[in-house]
Amino acid sequence: KHPHQQVSDWQHAQQVRHLAHPVERLERGCRRAPLAWKRLGQYQQAEQELRKTVQTSPENLTARYYLGMTLLELEKNAEAEEQFRTVQDLRAKREEADPRADKIELGLARAQMGNKEYGKAGESLDKAKELNPESAEVYMYRGKLGVLREDYRTAATELDEALKRNPEMAYAHYYAGISAANVKRPDKMVEHFQYFLKLAPDAPEAAKVKSYLRSVR
Repeated sequence: KHPHQQVSDWQHAQQVRHLAHPVERLERGCRRAPLAWKRLGQYQQAEQELRKTVQTSPENLTARYYLGMTLLELEKNAEAEEQFRTVQDLRAKREEADPRADKIELGLARAQMGNKEYGKAGESLDKAKELNPESAEVYMYRGKLGVLREDYRTAATELDEALKRNPEMAYAHYYAGISAANVKRPDKMVEHFQYFLKLAPDAPEAAKVKSYLRSVR
């Protein structure tokens, strides 16, 4: 019996804060906010405010991008994908550098994984890797995709690349622990799960991981 594989993105849930005024606070409003994943109401308010901004300024790429990110946290994956596609189209027409192309592809991949469109998600992640081959986040999501596809050896390889670039990426350790459990490497599983708990003790998966570790001792 292995930990549940359909996991939430706790790290990203920390990155989207309540946006009291989306125009003025878009940049700083989407940075780290400890335990923001617990306060779902913040995402709902953020969605409302960002939708107002997008309605008023339909070509505001930054607002659309963060609306897409907020919709991901609310598990409105189809709507999130629509926002990222619109950002791509507007960005191409205007030849703007922000939001960065790799971040848009990563957002698309997250939405597609949420919709279980794993083939499309793989294509988006391939594009994200081409655009930013040194991104630990891209490799982490490629590893997550491997876990969702139950291709654990591929997942382990991608997650190793993520951890080379950022050894303290909590969810890279989480997915690596799942991968290790499924390829019969209990030593690696314990190592990664323990590190995950150290880095993200309040994550929603923490209790499940602790229970699983106790069961294998």
